[in-house]
Amino acid sequence: MTSFDALESAHRDIVPRLQMLCDAVRDAGEKDQLVFFDEIRVRIEKAHSVDELLEPFMALSTSAFRGFAMNWESIAILDEVLETSSHISEILARGEETVH
Repeated sequence: MTSFDALESAHRDIVPRLQMLCDAVRDAGEKDQLVFFDEIRVRIEKAHSVDELLEPFMALSTSAFRGFAMNWESIAILDEVLETSSHISEILARGEETVH
């Protein structure tokens, strides 16, 4: 069985989507959202350990409570990001021995 690499998965699956989200909110003129999501993107991109993913993942989980008005494109991208980060977090919480 191949072990799951959460860090590699976050870099491969979340960072590009967060860049897409940043581009979408920038195009919509949403500066506060851009700052918020770009900071998270950079923190995940620069993470060198799973422990360094915890804070940006927790920040992502608060995005629904920040009162951001978003267009449908941005919402769809954010949903993908949240689903992926949730999946990674779930695997980490279960531990590698339960991953199939």
